[in-house]
Amino acid sequence: MLHRLDRYVLGSFLRHWVIVGAAFVLLFTVLDLVGHSDEIGESKKVYGAVGVNVFRYYLLNAPFFLVQFAPYVTLLAAISTVMQLRRSFEWTPQLTAGRSAWRAFLPMLITSVIIGHFLAELRECGFPRLQLERAQLQAQLFEQEEWRPQELWLRGPRDQRVQIDIFEPSGFNDASLPRVIGLEVFSLGPRGEDVSIYAREAIWDGSGWELIDGRRTLAGNRASESSLSYLEMEGFRPHDLVRAWVGQNQPLELTRRDAGELLARDSGHRQAATLRWSLSVAPWVHLVLLLIGLPYVLNFERQSSLEGVAVGLLLCALFFVVDFLFQDLGQRGVLTPWLAGIAPVVIFGSLGLLGQGRLAT
Repeated sequence: MLHRLDRYVLGSFLRHWVIVGAAFVLLFTVLDLVGHSDEIGESKKVYGAVGVNVFRYYLLNAPFFLVQFAPYVTLLAAISTVMQLRRSFEWTPQLTAGRSAWRAFLPMLITSVIIGHFLAELRECGFPRLQLERAQLQAQLFEQEEWRPQELWLRGPRDQRVQIDIFEPSGFNDASLPRVIGLEVFSLGPRGEDVSIYAREAIWDGSGWELIDGRRTLAGNRASESSLSYLEMEGFRPHDLVRAWVGQNQPLELTRRDAGELLARDSGHRQAATLRWSLSVAPWVHLVLLLIGLPYVLNFERQSSLEGVAVGLLLCALFFVVDFLFQDLGQRGVLTPWLAGIAPVVIFGSLGLLGQGRLAT
């Protein structure tokens, strides 16, 4: 049950989190908008009025910005809460009342973990639904062309490999159904022989692909070639093609579920394995940053308060540098994926716990 002081600290923290989160999203939205002003101007010449598309693109882009910078939002919200309590002389009475520093801020620490898990779920459920429309708007606004990815590779179950030359999603040139141009599928037959499927075009009908000029070639002792008009294959659907494009162009926007499915079809996909472990512990990064940063802010030395904030922010920035380095080593095969994914959280979380000695009591 929350006491009055707990509710007060929690309310202040949540209020600062909303303000800082909105400020981050707005700031980076404005910077991105200014950076792409020339491209948007060119897009206006091609498509006419693009104001609605610009608004919709940045509305769709906001969750990506928020999830990306959320750990720092949590840290800055916590620091702002502490500084507010210190400025209004509300921190010292809590200590003199017999509460330890960590007990006074326990609601804030617990809430940071809840926020981390909520944003992780937002990433899992929201990102796949937003990526296609966001990519289409991005291509129109910044490249003055329709989104039409080329040279996509993906794997199906049982080591099936799919290569397509061009993918046209529904809505491309007012088409009602997704279409693939230049399809090749490679797999193994029941006796280990090579099986190849080729098609000039393939149109998605909701459950499979209608092939145009499709043919199936069987190699080996029973070599043969036959026409094929329909293909239904697990792991080869329009949303799988969108995920393949994200994996090739924006891999850090893959979800944990996406990484797991990539691993199920390609156990040697080190990038997916490392990302999966990293996303598994991502909700705890919010708490780790508080453990690292708050001990340098919670002190009574007036002349060093701002210095403590700077040191705390610097250490948290170091965490992201180390996290990036470990993920890179994991993807290169220098470290095992599980170690590369969780080691930064474990190391800096341990250092944060050791930093409790700096807290006022």
